[in-house]
Amino acid sequence: SYCDGVQRDASGQLASVASSGLNVAEFRNRGVDWRVSYGFSAPALLESGDADILLSVLGGYLIEQSDTRSLERVDRAGELRRDNAGLPKLRWNANLSYVTNHVGLSAQARYIGSGKYDNTYDAEDIEDNSISAEWYLDLSARVPVQVGAGTLELFAGVNNVLDNDPAIVPYEFAISALATNPGLYDTIGRYFYGGVRF
Repeated sequence: SYCDGVQRDASGQLASVASSGLNVAEFRNRGVDWRVSYGFSAPALLESGDADILLSVLGGYLIEQSDTRSLERVDRAGELRRDNAGLPKLRWNANLSYVTNHVGLSAQARYIGSGKYDNTYDAEDIEDNSISAEWYLDLSARVPVQVGAGTLELFAGVNNVLDNDPAIVPYEFAISALATNPGLYDTIGRYFYGGVRF
């Protein structure tokens, strides 16, 4: 404690004050994570048999992400700037899959909630401190193929189907070609992929 650094003599008079470094900073993170899934079987489309259909949502809400490094508590929750490793308050992924013996299809929506560039800024510091929400749509498909006594799988997909641009989040303390937060946003744009699994 602070009192341990104050020394008094036998008469109670102040004798010395030890001035040493004290670790009084505090980091605090609080939030809620959730996962909800619902699956069922239904008659398959365009083929005999059943299809397994699964809808799942995985998300989180950041209540607090604060620190006292400047001796004053600053809550960074919802602050999306890159140099502070910002996180949105709300973020979730939803996935819908359709699987039969002959094909597997999947659609995924990724959501990054809105926020601020800096939670400590006001109108005197920045003209527009808001960063809008962003979401992405991904699609994929896979098909098993019988080859001799074994099976291989052909797969293909497209991420960021709508070719959404990333939110503009400048990097304040360094020169960077990316005026966004690559830890949160898609910096490539729409892209296709495919391959074979043995």
